[in-house]
Amino acid sequence: MKRITIDESLSGQRLDKLLRKYLSEAGSGFIYKMLRKKNIKLNNSKAKGNEILSEGDIIDIYLADDTLAKFTGAKGSEKNRTGKPVPSLNPEEIVYEDADIIILDKPVGELSQKADNTDISINERLLVYLEEKGESGGEKLFTPGVANRLDRNTSGMILAGKTLRGAQLLSEFIRERKIKKYYLALVDGEMKNNGETWETAEGYIKKDKEKNQVKIYDSPGEGLEKIAMNYQVMENGEKTLVEVELITGKTHQIRAYFSSIGHPLTGDAKYGSGSVSDYEKGKYYYLRAYKLVMPEDERLSERIRGKTIILTTGRDTK
Repeated sequence: MKRITIDESLSGQRLDKLLRKYLSEAGSGFIYKMLRKKNIKLNNSKAKGNEILSEGDIIDIYLADDTLAKFTGAKGSEKNRTGKPVPSLNPEEIVYEDADIIILDKPVGELSQKADNTDISINERLLVYLEEKGESGGEKLFTPGVANRLDRNTSGMILAGKTLRGAQLLSEFIRERKIKKYYLALVDGEMKNNGETWETAEGYIKKDKEKNQVKIYDSPGEGLEKIAMNYQVMENGEKTLVEVELITGKTHQIRAYFSSIGHPLTGDAKYGSGSVSDYEKGKYYYLRAYKLVMPEDERLSERIRGKTIILTTGRDTK
């Protein structure tokens, strides 16, 4: 028999969702069968699985030790399909960290989350880092993970929840657009903007899944999603450095929009000419998620509440 006592970090989620995480190798059908047969109880009573867990709740799982071992799976260091160990985070990649939230500086060329089991992403490296610290979520009841994603060749800040509370907060803030996100982009050509005012960019976007490419349209239509952002010129010349405030966060939104107005990101082969980049010598385009403005929300740590976090040459918080 296994007893799980719900603490603050695990409260607020459905019972069946927690059980699917804990009994990760078991199917949903098996879990609901165990609930019906009272082999899994909540607070010593029969449960349906849709109950919302509160701090202090007790889950009893009446399964043999070998059955529990089979359905929970072995816990250990992260490995990809090749069997190679996943490296931990480097200290300089950690921009900010508290008990619930961590902000990372994702390097160019790395995925935010793995697309295949052979991939190594910053999300897997985060899990290794937290496991080394003894903060890996506890018996697989919660899996920490990134709350937003950046393209492989876009660098900069990624938010992640270390606890269920942190993940839920970030999900709420992102969904309600309470976190302001700013990017720096280097584009081809001289943009006709004096750098003293913000321009608003709006349009409609549609993704070609086969090509993994999007197209911008001026008017709404079937299958199109609206995009919006603000931008201003930082440095002008043969190439222009632009600051972008993201309002919506659709796939390739920044890259596709600037290409549509004749200023593709320098070195972006998918949406531009693929011309040599001054920054990455033709290997990558330059797009960096360099600034976050966190909301004034009392649920956040005082260290980050209402703060502006900026990545420059170092990792500074203002």
